[in-house]
Amino acid sequence: MARCSLRSTPRSLPTSITKRRTAKPGLRRALSTASPVTSTSTPTPTRTTSRSNAGSVGGVRQEPLTLLHKTSKLLPQVSEFSSASLRNGVGLKTESWEKILVNVYEDLSSVAPRPIRLAVYGVDESSGSEDFVTALLSNPLASSPAQAQVLKDRWAQNPSDLLTISYGLDAFAGGSNIELPAPYLQQFPAPAELLEFRSPRPSFSDNGFPISPTVLSKLFEADIPIILCNPLVSSLQSVLSTPLPTNTIVVIVSTPSQPLNLDKLLAHVPKHSPKPKLLVTDPKRASDAIGLLQSGSASSSVVQRFQDAFNSSNVSAVSRALESILHTQPDPTSNSLRSAHNTLRVRLALARLQDALVYCQASLSEIKYYLNAAFCDASRLNDRVEEVRAKVQLDFLGPTLAPRSSTPVTKPRQNEVIESVRITEAQMKDVMSRFSWWKMVIRVDEVTTLIAAALQRTWCPELERKLLVHTGELHSIQTELTRASFDLLSKHRVLPTNVLRNTLLQREISPQHRLTTNILTAPIYARKSQIIEYPTTRLHVTAQRTVIGMAGGVVGGAGIGWVGWMGWLVGSGEGLFASLGMTMEPATAMGVGALTAVASIRWAVGRWEKGKRKWWEDWRRIGDGLDRDLRVC
Repeated sequence: MARCSLRSTPRSLPTSITKRRTAKPGLRRALSTASPVTSTSTPTPTRTTSRSNAGSVGGVRQEPLTLLHKTSKLLPQVSEFSSASLRNGVGLKTESWEKILVNVYEDLSSVAPRPIRLAVYGVDESSGSEDFVTALLSNPLASSPAQAQVLKDRWAQNPSDLLTISYGLDAFAGGSNIELPAPYLQQFPAPAELLEFRSPRPSFSDNGFPISPTVLSKLFEADIPIILCNPLVSSLQSVLSTPLPTNTIVVIVSTPSQPLNLDKLLAHVPKHSPKPKLLVTDPKRASDAIGLLQSGSASSSVVQRFQDAFNSSNVSAVSRALESILHTQPDPTSNSLRSAHNTLRVRLALARLQDALVYCQASLSEIKYYLNAAFCDASRLNDRVEEVRAKVQLDFLGPTLAPRSSTPVTKPRQNEVIESVRITEAQMKDVMSRFSWWKMVIRVDEVTTLIAAALQRTWCPELERKLLVHTGELHSIQTELTRASFDLLSKHRVLPTNVLRNTLLQREISPQHRLTTNILTAPIYARKSQIIEYPTTRLHVTAQRTVIGMAGGVVGGAGIGWVGWMGWLVGSGEGLFASLGMTMEPATAMGVGALTAVASIRWAVGRWEKGKRKWWEDWRRIGDGLDRDLRVC
């Protein structure tokens, strides 16, 4: 039997523990400085077999290092937008993932042996995690009372929440580190190290989080997490709905006779997370069986009772599950032990990389879910805006198209804009019909003034009054839609909407956003000004040119008639025209003059009427655009 000694004075820790306490370089710096060929820190070999083994190890680990490099670049980009899980208490922070990837880099770039990290965590005090660890590490047939006492009192003198139990030749307890000559830690392909967490108080589980973020981070750093849960006290569904690492073993603390549908329980595992292995055990029964055997009596009946109780507890199923996870096929051409260690380290490192990629996939899926939800809500708000716009246009402006001329059974509703323009057109026709050519000649310099004054009186006054009445109702609708927009942003706080919120706030306080009476009536004034500025001005210019042309024709005709009349008076009219190279009798000259004057007047009348027709064509085009402007406004 191995000699056990219980000491209270601290001593030097094992080499593996000391190495883990050294400062780790940053992952990005390590990946940038490591070359593709020298990524494994193997010493220079002196034999051919050692050189070939090192080369094979480096070749095997080169692809995982490349995957690690790509994962380290992807993870920060995904973590930037995956804050929902952190707020819900079921996710890891970026710093935790960086630490995990640093451990992966050390496993892939170093060939120095390290123990397998087994983490045991009990969800609550009734989960029996202490009894479970005692049942795993106890050796009742070979251990000394001092070793059993160290294992029994391991939490008595430890104020921390974490114990590290490793293999040692002598039983030793030094703070949060314990060494035990437990054969259980040496039965796997590589030496094992057990991390035991103190069971949390019930006050923490009352918050609805079965596993705290700190403990969850430690579980992801371990190689094989073992989580114990008593379904009678804690919610097993909550534990399974938490994203757990690869190779996780969930131990259900219950009697084997209790019926449990494991497939139904696994349905609670998140979509992208790996499914843990579920085992039903009774750690308390196994611990009591060990205590019975350690009581001093070693009769055959006591041994039989121990075997029956320990086998009924089903704790050995956990050992079988660990062996199946850690089982490796060593390379027959190389050192079997070293090859098994290297293969196991690479496989466990790939499991951590898989956890990181699963986290990225779950985060992207979560972001996609929130984006789809935000898109659906935004689409519903957009549909509501379009519905309100169509309703407002129909209620305030009427239908888009004018009603048909046929007389239906019920009188259809008129287009308010078209009807208002039609009434204005009828009033302006009276004004323009009274503005005959001879009035134009008399008031040629007042054409624009007269038409503008008539437009000021007749241009859609009823429509303008209705729009002014509806201003208050439109302002209420605008306020309601603005509030709905900000409520939509508040509903989806997970998404980064600060830029959009700032844009909406700027638009809300901008002068163009404030609904006033001038905004609604602006198209009416703009179209009226357009009629005055362009068609009316052009009609004014046409009137001036017509008067000048008519005056020139009348004066010219009068001049010809006067020359003929003067020649007739003096009897030398032919002589006057002869001096101009023309042969015309005085009577003929007076007729030509009168005809020229009349033709000039007739030309002026036609030119004026043609100018008014063009003015009406422009009027109709501008009137048709008024309806479009108001609907856009």
